[in-house]
Amino acid sequence: MQNVPLKNYSTSRIGGGAKYFEIAQNANDLIRFAKVAIAQNLPYFILGSGSNILFGDHGFPGLIIKNENKGISLQGLSLQVQSGTLFNELVKFTVKNGFSGMQNMIGIPGTLGGAIVGNSGAYGQYIADHISKVVCFDPSASPFTTGIITLDKKGCQFSYRDSIFKKGKYIILNTHFNFPKGKAEDLQKEMDETLAKRQENYSFTAPCPGSFFKNVLVEKVDKKFLPLIPKKIIRNGKIPAGYLLEQVGACGKRIKDVQVSKHANIFVNLGKGRTIDYLELSEMLAKKVKDGFGIELEREVQIVGNC
Repeated sequence: MQNVPLKNYSTSRIGGGAKYFEIAQNANDLIRFAKVAIAQNLPYFILGSGSNILFGDHGFPGLIIKNENKGISLQGLSLQVQSGTLFNELVKFTVKNGFSGMQNMIGIPGTLGGAIVGNSGAYGQYIADHISKVVCFDPSASPFTTGIITLDKKGCQFSYRDSIFKKGKYIILNTHFNFPKGKAEDLQKEMDETLAKRQENYSFTAPCPGSFFKNVLVEKVDKKFLPLIPKKIIRNGKIPAGYLLEQVGACGKRIKDVQVSKHANIFVNLGKGRTIDYLELSEMLAKKVKDGFGIELEREVQIVGNC
């Protein structure tokens, strides 16, 4: 397909057209389409469910590959999960089967592949916690090989909201997990409570890309600024970006049709928002946080294409 409007594939409902667009139904498709782009010297991007990204207002000049490579396979206490599987489907599957370790991550949008790229997590749990290995395609591999490699957990280089996959070097095909056993009823209760809490904190109806900035690791904050942060605000060694944004009056701030919601780290599209408006608003607020707290906020949302 050609000239496909990317706003239809973005949770923010923003974006110009993709020059080329293909849907990958399985791992072989992911590899095949990537090879086509490489052979034609085209930039390409693997798209999950469209959260945590903003497509450029002037579109994407190469190939967008929509990842529909889905499936969960149970092997004893291990799971093999395809990268296009919806993240919440995986969380629900683990809870239903009594696997402990993901129940607090219910409500995180996106696909497994995207969650691994950014090492998603919530309430003290991270996607990396129970990964044993990730099977990927290496686009730089010799054409005389399959290009398929397996990385163990250490090789994935996981850290807070980061991994080796953010460098764009590999395409995730599937992932293997090992989980400790738990009681399905207890896990279900915990998951339901977490989801209720999340829905209370993130109750908004307008389109948005998700949390705009990363929370801030305390260890990266200049000690002279720490007294400005109440200790009760710090959770799991992190300062919520939303708290910092609230303190500089972010809630309700607006540039054209992009506005900060009542949750200060959620920027919504009121109808005719543009990526350039998101960038202008976020940069203005990040400067206020820098001036007030000496903290440089980092974007969690990825910009894809030409603004």
